[in-house]
Amino acid sequence: MFTGLIEDVGTVAAAQQRAGSLRLTVNTGLPVKELALGDSVAVDGACYTVVERGPGSVAFDVGPESLARTMAGGYRPGVRVNLERALAAGQRLGGHFVLGHVDALGTVEHISQRGDAWDVRIAAPRDVMDLTPPKGSITVAGISLTVNVSDPTAFEVSIIPHPWERTTLRDRKAGDPVNLETDVLARTLAHLLARRGVIPEVAQGVTTESLKKAGFL
Repeated sequence: MFTGLIEDVGTVAAAQQRAGSLRLTVNTGLPVKELALGDSVAVDGACYTVVERGPGSVAFDVGPESLARTMAGGYRPGVRVNLERALAAGQRLGGHFVLGHVDALGTVEHISQRGDAWDVRIAAPRDVMDLTPPKGSITVAGISLTVNVSDPTAFEVSIIPHPWERTTLRDRKAGDPVNLETDVLARTLAHLLARRGVIPEVAQGVTTESLKKAGFL
């Protein structure tokens, strides 16, 4: 489990294609000696397992499911990635509960500066938008963010200077893909309500209209 608070921005050192998978090696300022083989690290919000360590670098095997759902297939040497180690018991939870299980790829529609902050609008699939209410939480490229505006096709978040300077969002431009993970609490609620027949199964999500029909709103 993670919190969506980025610890380091690493750089892809190698992305070696294998039979249906990818061996991803990342240079990082994280304390590599403290990472054991088998530990989990979120790379742009996707949870990967440490399979190799070297001086200042760590490697992961990315399987077919992750290649299909995440940005990993587009990684090339020199690409910067957001990194976060798994949450240790007893640590403060500064962001929100993040599993590192990417739901889908979103697409940056536009970025504009407003005062000291940057507004970022991201288009997303319907099943993601169904679970993305205004003032709810969402993970974008591994970063825990609050949804400011949400409509059927896209949402907007506002990035203050600290995460803007210390994450890869400043590298993004219109048309770029980003990993998205919806709030696990909303996703679990949607699944339970659908399984019990309270609401219809609409992709993975709960729509405002379906909740109204069920009498929850």
